[in-house]
Amino acid sequence: MSKRSRIDRLARAQTAALGRIAGVPPIELPDIVTFVTSPQYLNRPNLYPKQALLLKVMSLDLDALTSYDHEVIAGWGGGFTAVGEPHDRRYEGGEGMPPDVLVRMEACLAEGRRWFREIVLVIGRRGSKGYLTALAAAYVVWHYLAHGNPQGHYGLEQTKRLTGMVFAGEHSQASDNLFRDLSRLVSSAPCFEPYVAATTKRALHLCTPRDLREWKRPARELASSASLVIDARPTTGLAGRGPAAFMTLFDELAHLGVDTARSADELYEAAVPALDQFGVDGLIVQASSPASQLGKFYASYRAALALNDDDTPKDPTMLTVQLPSWALYEDWELTNLPGGLSMLPDGPNFARIDKPALVYGDAMRRAEVANRSVFAVERRAQWRTSMNSFLDADVVDAVFAPHNGTVLAMQQHGRLGTEYVVHVDPAKNRANFAIVVAHAGARDDRDLPHVIVDAIHVLKPADFADGRIDQVKGFQLIQRLIAAFAPVVVTFDQYQSALSIEMLRAWCDTQSLPRRPQIFEETATAPHNYRVASMFKSAAQLGLVHAPRHDLARLELLHLQEHDGKVDPPSFGPIRTADIADALFEVTTRLVGQDLDKWHQLDNLPLGMSQAGGLPLAGTSAPTAESLHWPGPSGGTGMVRGRSGRGMPARGRHWR
Repeated sequence: MSKRSRIDRLARAQTAALGRIAGVPPIELPDIVTFVTSPQYLNRPNLYPKQALLLKVMSLDLDALTSYDHEVIAGWGGGFTAVGEPHDRRYEGGEGMPPDVLVRMEACLAEGRRWFREIVLVIGRRGSKGYLTALAAAYVVWHYLAHGNPQGHYGLEQTKRLTGMVFAGEHSQASDNLFRDLSRLVSSAPCFEPYVAATTKRALHLCTPRDLREWKRPARELASSASLVIDARPTTGLAGRGPAAFMTLFDELAHLGVDTARSADELYEAAVPALDQFGVDGLIVQASSPASQLGKFYASYRAALALNDDDTPKDPTMLTVQLPSWALYEDWELTNLPGGLSMLPDGPNFARIDKPALVYGDAMRRAEVANRSVFAVERRAQWRTSMNSFLDADVVDAVFAPHNGTVLAMQQHGRLGTEYVVHVDPAKNRANFAIVVAHAGARDDRDLPHVIVDAIHVLKPADFADGRIDQVKGFQLIQRLIAAFAPVVVTFDQYQSALSIEMLRAWCDTQSLPRRPQIFEETATAPHNYRVASMFKSAAQLGLVHAPRHDLARLELLHLQEHDGKVDPPSFGPIRTADIADALFEVTTRLVGQDLDKWHQLDNLPLGMSQAGGLPLAGTSAPTAESLHWPGPSGGTGMVRGRSGRGMPARGRHWR
């Protein structure tokens, strides 16, 4: 007998006698697919094969998985791979579920659970996530009723009302969407008919078998005495406090945090502790189409994918599923096979489905072509890095993609004849200490040089016992890089850099270096910061920047936000630093800024130029120097090197 079967048999034994005394039939606990489709339970026979599979996974029913289910699970698991360095391992992907889902199910069953403790459904719009959440929630409510006296079972006062809380982006949305689906599902189900006491727009009241025994009256006459309620709650931090909540459902939580992500965090943190007293039987479901990589929904998604160093799940009681809008309706045609498709290993077939509710067809393709970024988020369930993203995800991914068919690797030393530049972003206010080394690569057919990033180094406060970066170690790292790469220039952000610059200059004077680098401070004014960020953006969009894979560098670039003429990291969320990004901006601008300026100037000239200097067309005046400059973000010419009088020595320009 399986672990799940033993758990359910014990529950049936607990409630059979109480059910008879109460004058209602003993509550049986079938598998979730039977519960959903059978006429004696929810009576919802029109279930799609992949919807049924997801319900089985959510309810930990390994025995109910068919060969079809195992094939789909394997396919979904292929959408995620383990990545990251030690102490920061995780699954990463864009469609499916973690490949260790069966291991997670076994671990939950070993703890005596009947469902995952927390389920994060990242599914595109109209993808049936709300309906599936309602089905799973109804199954949980049925289990609580099966205890007969759930208050007594969990050691609560008999007067304590058990609550299932439903939250959404707005109070009205909670009552209009997920709560409405759940309320209608339960109030119309044959199995719940003896227990439904009252339904309102924002609450569903249910009597337990003990209530019926105690009051000896039908449930419809006991609205005020019903001891189990499911209600739609306002999205405030206080709304989740107080009740004995056995289940908390968050509908479209990602969109609660669009402008006030902190409020989503506060709502979650206030609501979830209410489940503690229900132990292994508490349930949290977050079901939403994705939005930005900020706020609680994304944090939960990341937590569900976190791994230990041996690639076992950090929290096996969490499950995340990420699917496009149409995924759960796929394979509908299998229900039309001559032999049908079995819902359970030895059970009945799925009801025949003649037409899917949603399909990725011509209309979807046209919508995707019309606005790929919106379609990726709304339909393909891909995360937007932020609502005001400075860089598109595909641009960032291209920076770390193979260059000329070669995967770039971090370099330990430079090559003679190559001119390297280094930028140092010292730590401030417990931020990271970042250093980037890069050089200019070959020119392409546009006569534009490419930026090749050779090394990215970062020291984090968490790497040190006292939570503060050892500046001596940072200084020694810079010395090693100067010795290894013999750069032509080393620049610093101005934060506490004067002493380091003087010490490095003195140190270089004592070393036998192939060349002595110019070392100076790059004053980071607001216009300068925005300009170098914009220069990097332009270079990256033109495919000129290439770097070896570095997870934190990629995440910093993805999370950058543009607002009010500034490019900054988020002030909250999983990524709140931009030290590596800032260093990448500086080396990119130093290496290709002048070439990009010239390229944009020529790109904006009228057609008809036939000489390198550019001859004006007949009837036109020669362009002025100002008109030839590519406007910088602050209205300047964007000539960083020309402005400061620095350049590459090999090209006849002089560093400061």
